[in-house]
Amino acid sequence: MLGRWRSDAHGEVVAWEANPDYRPSPADLGWAPPVTDADAAVHLAATGYGPDADVAEALAEAGTVAVRVAEDGEPTWTRAPGGALAIPVFPVSPRTPPDRLPPHVTMPLHALLDRLPPGRDVLLVPAAELRARLSRSTPPAPLP
Repeated sequence: MLGRWRSDAHGEVVAWEANPDYRPSPADLGWAPPVTDADAAVHLAATGYGPDADVAEALAEAGTVAVRVAEDGEPTWTRAPGGALAIPVFPVSPRTPPDRLPPHVTMPLHALLDRLPPGRDVLLVPAAELRARLSRSTPPAPLP
């Protein structure tokens, strides 16, 4: 809730009181509706309405992620909150035109996890959690 109107003893509105704990929803932020379960989980986790564990579960179930890449085609690294190095990924969207997306490659989640050095994570989700969820969800598909 954004806040409330405060009234006096006579029922007259006297002031607006903002809610300091208000968190806008993905829709309030103007984000497009999610197109996959993984997209929905990311929206909710990024706005504080859902747990990061749901992101790991949805990405593992999807089995494929879009991975941000540099000009040389290698995955890019960024500093996550707290300073850890992580690879930015996003759910594969069947409806987003490729020219509206950052430079990326699509790859099976297990292939991305195999490329991660020890101690590195996937943005938002610890790599160990993704590995655990992926192993429970589906067997790895062979690489092309």
